[in-house]
Amino acid sequence: MMVMDGILREISGAVFDVFLFPGNFLLSQTSAHVPAVAALFATIDDDTRLVVVVFTALLAWASLAFAVRMASKLSRDLAWITSTRFRISVHRWSVTIARIRSVVAARIRALSPRRTPPDNDISRVDFDEIDLAVLLSAAARGPGMATSAPELADRLKWRPGEIQCSIDKLTSNKMLDYAFGSTDGFDTYCLSQLGTSFVGMLRSRHRASV
Repeated sequence: MMVMDGILREISGAVFDVFLFPGNFLLSQTSAHVPAVAALFATIDDDTRLVVVVFTALLAWASLAFAVRMASKLSRDLAWITSTRFRISVHRWSVTIARIRSVVAARIRALSPRRTPPDNDISRVDFDEIDLAVLLSAAARGPGMATSAPELADRLKWRPGEIQCSIDKLTSNKMLDYAFGSTDGFDTYCLSQLGTSFVGMLRSRHRASV
């Protein structure tokens, strides 16, 4: 039993020494560089000295805990920013690849021996659900108002990459025109005269069928 008590006292003493280490270290460094502090310490009793050391150790450990917390928060923020930028880069690369594929497909169609329709012959162009949604959304913004793939993706159910492919298709068929400026790195577009006529035709057909 006495052996166990001795071991416990040694462990508690070691833990207490570790706790006091920052206080002793900071006060010793301060006394070494500030003679007034060293002189003050020489005049106080051991109990007062212990209180000062404990208080300094508490401040040191609290500062360390605060620093660790801030470093952890900073690392989480950096990880989130890095992840977000990586996803944005991947998305932009996917949009670029989609544009390249669209341009290559258009060049292949242009080199094919079959007769291509005139620019204003929209009856020969097959517009799918995404194309019609993009046209109607662009028309809803009003004449001359520009839009982009991210803005349309916020309102429609498709991804920006899919919408950008549709925009490229509509632009190549003269339904959309390039507009000045960009949004989040994406080009902006507005409805062309041909696109306005096509949307008007769609709305007339819809009203006639109701």
